[in-house]
Amino acid sequence: MAYVYFIRAGIYTKIGVAKNIQRRMEQLQTGNPLELRLTCSIQMSSIKSAFYFERLLHDELMDKHKHGEWFFIKDTKVKDIISKFSENHDLFDAKFGNNMFKKRDTEKVKRIRCTLKAVESELFRLRSENGKMKKILRENNLD
Repeated sequence: MAYVYFIRAGIYTKIGVAKNIQRRMEQLQTGNPLELRLTCSIQMSSIKSAFYFERLLHDELMDKHKHGEWFFIKDTKVKDIISKFSENHDLFDAKFGNNMFKKRDTEKVKRIRCTLKAVESELFRLRSENGKMKKILRENNLD
């Protein structure tokens, strides 16, 4: 089991992964003059899913990136992001204040990924077919 955490220091929020959040906060506090505050923690089923979700969050917040794993985001934005991902990704339990987001089945995510791959494959096939049709039309001056 692992956690994706949001730790606030001044105007910045760190998004990271840890098996023990308290220990991680102590490590971070040692080198930080600002008081750290845990904004949100998300319990993941595995370290692999934690790192996967962390990467999704980092990509989603690239425009708010400051340095390393630190982002310029407000606590309300964190809550919005967690709500968005809890609706679209079946990966985790998220605890944010009094809100508990439902635990989802990771097998469902695998099925969704397989479905997406099938859709992408079909889309590629259709685009290829469309390209062939356009070529035939051009060759016969029917475009």
